[in-house]
Amino acid sequence: MNRLLVQAVVWAVLILGAVGDLVWHYPRLPERVASHFNAAGQADGWCTRSEYLATWLWSLGLVAVLIPVLQWLMKVIPARFINMPRRHYWLAPEREAATREAMSAWVFWLGVAMWVTMALLHHLTLRVNLGPERDLGSWPLVIVGANLAAMAVLIIGMYRRFR
Repeated sequence: MNRLLVQAVVWAVLILGAVGDLVWHYPRLPERVASHFNAAGQADGWCTRSEYLATWLWSLGLVAVLIPVLQWLMKVIPARFINMPRRHYWLAPEREAATREAMSAWVFWLGVAMWVTMALLHHLTLRVNLGPERDLGSWPLVIVGANLAAMAVLIIGMYRRFR
């Protein structure tokens, strides 16, 4: 299957999943929503339901637009603005298209990792506000740890690709 089609399908599924999560939970949220949590996972900041919706739309909406824009930029930005080891080798005319394609794909997968992390943290916030307990537990650490592991895999893969 075409790489761009795979990316479009993955991105659409992630966006629709997060929007579906919000649409499902939002009507049941209380008017006062726990929106900030301390290091122990306990709520210590609140906002209105509409303020939470605005935060959700801005944070996930920004990433939903930013990642495709960054991918496009990887393909059109002048080579002098790309900072990478051995830039002149990797951006030589015979390798430039493949290098830019690899960097664009890398940006996409970094964006997927960021999106999934943010969407899961928002999901936890929604669930905490609908459940009897106001505690996130250890889930944020698990989610952020998984994100860091994914980032490490992506960075090591990119390093190996362009060493």
